[in-house]
Amino acid sequence: MLAQTFYSALLALGLSEFIPFGLSTPAVVSPPAGQVSGADSQNSEAPSSSLMEVRDNNNQGPGNGGWGGNGNGGGHDGFSVVTRCTVPGTAALTFDDGPWIYTNDIVGMLKAANATGTFFYNGKNYGCIYSPESVERAQLAFNSGHQIASHTWSHADLATLSWDQINDEMWRINDALNKILGITPAFIRPPYGSYNDLVLRAAAYRGQTVVTWDFDSQDSAGVSPDTSKDLYSQLVEKHPDTILTLNHETSDTTVHQVLSFAIQKLQSAGYRLVSVAECLGQAPYLNTQPPGQRDLMIYGQKFLVYPLAYDDRPRQVPEPSSLGLPFEDLRLTTPDKVTLACHLMLFSDFYSKLSSSSESEKRLSCMDTGSSSRRASAYGSIGSKMGTKGKERAAAEEVELVSAGRATIVMFHGNAMTHGDVIDLAAQFLNMGCNVLTVSYRGYGHSTGRPSEGGLRIDAQTALDYLIQHPTLSQVPIIVFGQSLGGAVAIDLVSRNTTKVFALILENTFMSIPALVRDWPSPIGPLSFLCTQRWPSIARISKISRDVPILMLSGDRDMVVPPKHMRGLWAAARRRGREEEDDGTGCSPFLSFLCKPGRRSKPDVVTIDVEAPGGGGGQGGEDEDNLADLESPASVWNGSDLFQYISGTGHENTCLDESYWAAIRTFIDRLKLPLVRTYSHQGTA
Repeated sequence: MLAQTFYSALLALGLSEFIPFGLSTPAVVSPPAGQVSGADSQNSEAPSSSLMEVRDNNNQGPGNGGWGGNGNGGGHDGFSVVTRCTVPGTAALTFDDGPWIYTNDIVGMLKAANATGTFFYNGKNYGCIYSPESVERAQLAFNSGHQIASHTWSHADLATLSWDQINDEMWRINDALNKILGITPAFIRPPYGSYNDLVLRAAAYRGQTVVTWDFDSQDSAGVSPDTSKDLYSQLVEKHPDTILTLNHETSDTTVHQVLSFAIQKLQSAGYRLVSVAECLGQAPYLNTQPPGQRDLMIYGQKFLVYPLAYDDRPRQVPEPSSLGLPFEDLRLTTPDKVTLACHLMLFSDFYSKLSSSSESEKRLSCMDTGSSSRRASAYGSIGSKMGTKGKERAAAEEVELVSAGRATIVMFHGNAMTHGDVIDLAAQFLNMGCNVLTVSYRGYGHSTGRPSEGGLRIDAQTALDYLIQHPTLSQVPIIVFGQSLGGAVAIDLVSRNTTKVFALILENTFMSIPALVRDWPSPIGPLSFLCTQRWPSIARISKISRDVPILMLSGDRDMVVPPKHMRGLWAAARRRGREEEDDGTGCSPFLSFLCKPGRRSKPDVVTIDVEAPGGGGGQGGEDEDNLADLESPASVWNGSDLFQYISGTGHENTCLDESYWAAIRTFIDRLKLPLVRTYSHQGTA
């Protein structure tokens, strides 16, 4: 549910008040046409995935206590990678993975030695950079004259990420440093020293230089302090012209046992301890300015669009077992390393348990009210149908279940819910012979991470990919279901996977968030263009193939997402794949008011049932393009698509109406899905 009252107040407040450390949205960077792979490197930070270090052939490369030879690093397609300092007699002490609890100690030791260091910061690795403690540490290091550089947002292996994910990692840490310190770093060190051509291109587009190291203290590999000291001693004995080190400020032993030894050794050997920028003779920052402020309007939008993700209280997530439903407590990992909490409920398990356990049937029929805030006595009559018939058939024929289910329903919940709050709805789909996968978005329930429009799109794709790759579930049709915010998630997912999804079911969702805000009173409505979480469903639904049937369920008294949003989505869905009567002007149905008479495409004929499922009169007619005059209850069919207008229901209780489930059953039956197959002991179907 989108809480309009709170959203309005917070959005309004955001126009004049500011708080630090909110969130904002990066600009989109177009991906390059291709990428070039490079040679593997070895270093103590390196994960098992392929790494690429580009450097002079005489350079021994980072790792194993190595130090550089003559010349600096090369690059991919002309992009350079710094692997060593260029100013003779300099040594750069660098510290990765902060800000962390040892920052103050490092700054103190460097100050005592009249030395300058370089801190490569993450946004969210050892803690969050926006926490008050991390902000204080970063400000201390910066104000003490040390260089601050980028180590990406979450310390992900950039060489394994997509173009968009790489840019997000780079942008988010730059944005944080700009708002905390007022700087845009000129240098970036990819985690693990791992990069490819995409990483170099993304850095180059930002004007940033990729820098690695030519000496590794091996602290991230877990070596003893004595081993690190020996490596420093061997380095000084070799006495290269310059030194570019790798250390980690998150290592207790590095800070409190190795660092003072290294400073003494290097200075005794005549090296000047300077920043990376100084050892290269370059500027440390692309630009500097007063620290920014993260405005409440932007932070508040995410807080209110995804409220549960910002509630740090202990989270209680109901489980299907509370209704006697067998399930798997599933965990999925997204490409950006977020863990999604899911419930997987298989029809075969449900059928078997229901056929053999009177207690399970009893609990389903009663629909125990303890596990979800949304229960209704109507579920009793619906919930018992499949179980009763299944038991009677099993007793008469000694049936054996051999089907994987009629379909698999992927359920995306509203913004103030988790995947545990849709168990009661999942039970109904199980009763219809379907499997169910429920998903909590990142930051919701027991899922990790923080939500954003881009993040939720990744979450949804991860769930779909799981089903497509599942050895059994990949064999049955996939139906995507979404409520409110989940409807926007569902529309987006299907629009990007239109050949992989069999059908789409939407309940009380919006055309877009700006469209939702636009109708609010002044001064909020006119400022809808400031929305950072946009979810443009009205545009995305038009990309869905007409071969994908759509069911829309709209409550006629929805005060959160007014019914006109569902009607607008219905009109856009009807235009999918429509052939325009084009006279060369390129007239679009969305801009029909600019067209001359006769240039608008001929509308489809829409039949409206005389009586909607569940009772009540409907309205007849043709060309009900936006259903503006439609009165509830009504069922509007357009080919295989159905618009169900449900009388007397609001945003939260539409699903409690009998006609809601009658429409879903009718819609699914008309999909002509295979029935659940059973066999008697004689072998007849």
